[in-house]
Order: sequence, then C-alpha cells, then structure tokens
Amino acid sequence: MSNKSLIISLVVLSLVISGGAMAADNANVNANSAKDNIKKKVEELRDNVCKNTESRIAIRATRYKNNKERHAAVHNQIREKIQKLISRLQAKGYDVAKLNEDLATLDSKISKFGTDYEIYINQLTATQGYICGQSEGKFIAALKEANTYLKLVHQDSLDIRLFYQQTIRPDILALKEQIKAALPETGSVE
Repeated sequence: MSNKSLIISLVVLSLVISGGAMAADNANVNANSAKDNIKKKVEELRDNVCKNTESRIAIRATRYKNNKERHAAVHNQIREKIQKLISRLQAKGYDVAKLNEDLATLDSKISKFGTDYEIYINQLTATQGYICGQSEGKFIAALKEANTYLKLVHQDSLDIRLFYQQTIRPDILALKEQIKAALPETGSVE
C-alpha cells in the first residue's frame, strides 16, 4: 500500500505541477494581453490629445489672424481721424507740428505692432508642421517661442494705447487751448 500511495502521490503531484505551469502560462498570456490593451489605450489617448492640440492651434491661429485685421482697422481709424484733424487745423492756420510728429511716431508704433503680430502668427502656424508625439520637444519649444512674440504683441498694443492717451490726447487738448485763445481775437466762432 505504501508503493501505491507513493505512486498516486507522485501522479497527483505531477498533475498539480503541470497544471500550475499551465496556469502560469495562462497568467503570462493574460498579462501580455493586458499590457497590449494598455498600450493601445495609451496610443488612442495620445492620438486624441494630438488631434485636440492641432485643432486648438489651428483655431487659435485663425482667431489671431482675424484679430489682427480688427486691430489694423481700429489703428487705421485712429490714424485717419488724427490726419483729418491735422489737415483741418492746418488749413485754419494753427500750429500742428507737434501733432504731425505724434502721427509719425504713431505710424511707427502701428507698423511695429503689425510686424510683430505677423511674426507671432507665422510662429504659431509653424508649430503645425511638427508631427505630434514625434517632434522630440521641438513643438513645445516652437510654441514657447511663439508665445514670447505674443507677449511682445501685447506690449506693442499697450504702447500704442498709452502713446495715444499720454501724448496725442494732451497735444490735441493743447491745440484746443490754442483755438480757444485765438477765438476772442477774431471774435467769430467757426
């Protein structure tokens, strides 16, 4: 009986060992399958992030192109109003030399704004040339560089606004005072 129980014990042990090996193989297959599923999901997430990023950049570039046109229209309106004022006052014989200088300075500031804005838009659209997930950080670097130009554009816009408020407006008010001073001399209101 002892030989029989020993043989049965060995057979059972070999079955358990072979069954454990099969279970281990199944566990490895399941683990590999789980890793593959995780890799696929990571790839899908990366693709979605890339598509969203590319879409947001395209929308941002379009928005800034439209804003550039709007800014240019506002700047041209300001410039035209000042030019008309200069022409009208100069025809009446008032000294508008200071306002002419201001207009030349304003033109240079508007030109700088337009140039910097164009560079920003070009830098932003250049980021679309990088393949998402394969640019090895070049995309991020290009986006950061574009954002430095955006800060410069904001500063240019602020410079134009402050120049108008702190220089042109006071010069226009000085011209109004010049007009008021001339009115009592002529005795007529135009």
